[in-house]
Amino acid sequence: MPLSPLIPDFDRRIWLIAGKGGVGRSTTALAVAQLFAARGERTLLLEAGLGAPGPSAFQALLGVAPGCHPQAVTGTLSCARLEPRKGQELFLREVVPVGPLVRAAMHSRSLARLLDAAPALDELGVMQHFLTLVEMRSGEGFSYDRVVLDLPATGHAMALADLPNTVLRLAPRGPIADRLRRGQALLHDAATTGALVVTIPEPLALREATDLATALRRALVPVAGFLVNRSPCVPPILGVAESLAAVFGSAEVLGKRTLLEQVVADERVAKLIAMASPVPVMRAPEALHGGLDAVAAVREAMALCFEERA
Repeated sequence: MPLSPLIPDFDRRIWLIAGKGGVGRSTTALAVAQLFAARGERTLLLEAGLGAPGPSAFQALLGVAPGCHPQAVTGTLSCARLEPRKGQELFLREVVPVGPLVRAAMHSRSLARLLDAAPALDELGVMQHFLTLVEMRSGEGFSYDRVVLDLPATGHAMALADLPNTVLRLAPRGPIADRLRRGQALLHDAATTGALVVTIPEPLALREATDLATALRRALVPVAGFLVNRSPCVPPILGVAESLAAVFGSAEVLGKRTLLEQVVADERVAKLIAMASPVPVMRAPEALHGGLDAVAAVREAMALCFEERA
């Protein structure tokens, strides 16, 4: 549901879901992708294989382990994992039009060690893989109407978002620069791309969310809005937490929070609205159980925004 008078522009084709770990970023990415897919739009849900290797965030929720090639989950929803090595191979294939030679090179242990050691090459690989999938075509149009990318944790997310700017300052010419300019044009186009910053109503998380939004804007990535997960159910009320607690009792529980905790959380959300203005701020209620229940809670909250926008 919207907390500010503005509603995000859901017409953008590419959605970057950003936020620190533990705030429901992957849950939100899946909910957004399911929402688009339920409307009959061919939707590709992506996760970035950066940082420490680990299981897919979507494997338990979707029942499939996303690979480097899109896999169908439903008739309109597919998922994939952006892998640095796959992107590096795709780039070499684009620059060196000799497929077998590229495949042999990518299986070289010496080259693998070099790619692991070189700075920013993992991010370059993920960017190349992302652009390849985004630009896939079917007939006269794109293969996917919507692309939802679950960005990695904040540090890797900013390295990825600012990668075209950083590399082009250092190497403004050549095949890498040409490819990154295409990525830059895509990421900076507010009509095509929007970042949704996910947070929770806790002081540190809200502060990090606003800092992340500021950093994204500096990288010229359009910020489409904020989503406050695990948000209280009561309306925003400022400065009356103690009075409400005295009347209703601070032990009264709505969801997993006491009434007092909910009102204090709402005050924090109200401050986020003031800082984010005029960027839309939405909130999703706290789910009593995680997993698919949390995905459904976020999806239903965002569906209300879809309806209001329409």
